[in-house]
Amino acid sequence: MVKLFLPLPIGNSALITSPDRPGQFVAVHRKENPDLVCFPGGKLDPDENVLQAVSREVNEETGLIIPEDRFLPVYAGVCEGAVQEYWVTVYLTQVAGDVKLLSSEPEMKPFWTTVDYFMNHTSFPRFNARVFEAMSQWKW
Repeated sequence: MVKLFLPLPIGNSALITSPDRPGQFVAVHRKENPDLVCFPGGKLDPDENVLQAVSREVNEETGLIIPEDRFLPVYAGVCEGAVQEYWVTVYLTQVAGDVKLLSSEPEMKPFWTTVDYFMNHTSFPRFNARVFEAMSQWKW
């Protein structure tokens, strides 16, 4: 029997760090469950490439304006969604200074967090564990 594999929808996320906040990164609350958190990110809009999408999503969810050429892919894999799976690429980027986080989607409430807090409140524990495992090779 031959199995037919259909492509998964594509998503993206950003792991946003700052040299001014060692050991921390930006997370956002989930719209559908504010007790859970995730990296800023989402799906691609029509006629949008992945870097345009991650830059747009970061701006919408955190208020940060980060140029497309400032995102470095650090992990890609299947992320288990509530309804379906997505192929998600996580991009590392860095901001300097004491930046203000302000989402155009108020329920997302962007904030700086640590790996421990994030992993105890994440909506995608298996996927995010793989992200942090991949990040162990980076000095961040």
